[in-house]
Amino acid sequence: MRLLLPIAALFLLSSCALADLTEGYASSSQQDPQKLLQQVAKAHGVSSWSAVNSYQVSLEDEFYGFFGKNGNPFPNNEAQLKLEYLPGTFTGRATFLEGKWKDRVWGIHQWKTYHKNTPTEAIRVKQDKDILFWVPTYQYFIEFPARIQEATYFEYLGTKSLAGTDHHVVLASWGKGTPQKEIDQYLIYVHPETHRIGRLEYTVREVYGFISGAVTFNDYLEKDGILFPTDMPVESNLVKEGLLHTMRIMDVSLNHIPAEQLIPAEVAELDPGQKPN
Repeated sequence: MRLLLPIAALFLLSSCALADLTEGYASSSQQDPQKLLQQVAKAHGVSSWSAVNSYQVSLEDEFYGFFGKNGNPFPNNEAQLKLEYLPGTFTGRATFLEGKWKDRVWGIHQWKTYHKNTPTEAIRVKQDKDILFWVPTYQYFIEFPARIQEATYFEYLGTKSLAGTDHHVVLASWGKGTPQKEIDQYLIYVHPETHRIGRLEYTVREVYGFISGAVTFNDYLEKDGILFPTDMPVESNLVKEGLLHTMRIMDVSLNHIPAEQLIPAEVAELDPGQKPN
């Protein structure tokens, strides 16, 4: 994420303490947090992912304001993307559908990034920070109900109102719940009846330790038993009022191509320890 802050302001912010999502909350034993997340998994159809070898999502992402526009890696404030992934991995690619970058491809496999600017151009394997951040980030939001089951620390933090309903709030992280320099915290708002995720708050340690964000899941699309969030407005502690950007899923296709087609030979041929140019 590119945040073009003035140098003095960036230095000041980067010296701040790590964002801690648990401030203002108190641990509670009234609910079992792991049981709540198991209910989330059932409600979101996590078990149905086992039948999915690849999937495709049509997504648009619209950015707002100073921080949204300057954190936006795309040439315009609204991007239309075809996202293709292998579930449970960080292998996938984004194809731009409109605008100045139409037909450009960003891809990642085993944390190696690649791109090509036209359909006929050869793939170039080169590490790119924007690809490394954005392509896996979209995937993590889409697959979040399944991915968060891999966390190792869970804590129940009571309830908080969302859209007029008190939601259960579960803290999930790895190792421990207190802030860690390289490990994110997640607060998951769970609807008490449907067990669907209504909101997700998270830190962004990969960018800066003081940054946190939140995404509200306003609607879902069901596809072969799996729920996909379709309207995701994103907030940030960098923005006092309003949104940073809004992600919208327009369509989903499962098992659309053989999985091996999402692993370019130019990337697969690299040795695991070999760095791209």
